[in-house]
Amino acid sequence: MAPTDTEESATARPSVGFIGLGAMGMGMASCILAKGFKVRAHDVRSEAREAWAQKGGEWAATPAEAASGCGALVLMVVN
Repeated sequence: MAPTDTEESATARPSVGFIGLGAMGMGMASCILAKGFKVRAHDVRSEAREAWAQKGGEWAATPAEAASGCGALVLMVVN
């Protein structure tokens, strides 16, 4: 039988690095955060920082910092 969300949240989940909090990235990163993962994100736009902080996410000053020590890294960038 598959574990429930409650059972899964009781176990340690890997942290996720996320780079790119634009039109698609913010929604994707927010969904991962809502599922109980620790998400450390970075974006080149300064306005993304405040929006991400309001959602309860951790901010990374650089892309390398977002990736450091994470179990998974998501890149959602235009170019």
